[in-house]
Amino acid sequence: MARQLRDAPRVPALSEEEVEKRGELRHMTKAQVREASALQWRLELVITVPSEVRRLATEVDWKSIDGVWDPWAGTGVISEVMVEQWPQLRFMNNDWNSQLGWSEAHDALQPGNYRAWKEKYGVCDAVVTSPWFAALDIAFPLAVMASHVVACVHVPSYYLTDMTENRAAYFRRLSQSGRLHVIGHLEHGPIGRRCMWVLVFKNPLVRARMLQGGEGEGIGMFTFSLGKFMADGDTTPYAEQAHI
Repeated sequence: MARQLRDAPRVPALSEEEVEKRGELRHMTKAQVREASALQWRLELVITVPSEVRRLATEVDWKSIDGVWDPWAGTGVISEVMVEQWPQLRFMNNDWNSQLGWSEAHDALQPGNYRAWKEKYGVCDAVVTSPWFAALDIAFPLAVMASHVVACVHVPSYYLTDMTENRAAYFRRLSQSGRLHVIGHLEHGPIGRRCMWVLVFKNPLVRARMLQGGEGEGIGMFTFSLGKFMADGDTTPYAEQAHI
């Protein structure tokens, strides 16, 4: 079935309060959180909240997807939650910080690494990832390039509500082609930021097939198609129109 879809046209030591908060979010013990926060991170690490990932796992039909890459895996919350609900998913987790223990520890901003992963792991059906937010304008197109069926990228809300002209044009093209979908109004993250999942499908038919209920029906008012809210040439913060 996956083949059919493919073929279709650094963090400081945490305070006691923060240790307790993050432990609740990830269902980790305080000792586990302290151990994680004590590592000498080379890059920013913010834990993705499991409930954010469950929204993605619930509101998209993943039964036809097999190989999934997370180039910014961090502590592995995304793969853990996704496989819990969809056991057939085979994740390739990568993070440049080798202390995290993944088999792949490469720079996810280098296109050559994606080509090497394809040679090693085969075709990537989907990229599901939460990149370093400061690098999203590079990481996002790379995720779309690498995925043969769908790219699902976890972004802060301001990424869509306060866009540069070039970014707005990029997303406008995706919206007009019927490939774009957003799952918004996620629970606040560990540092109080509200984020979204931005999905880019191979084509509109794959999008319709994988979105349970279609166009957000039956899956909540905060899951929507940007095509409904963004007119050609309009770079206003259109997500506000969707009550985010």
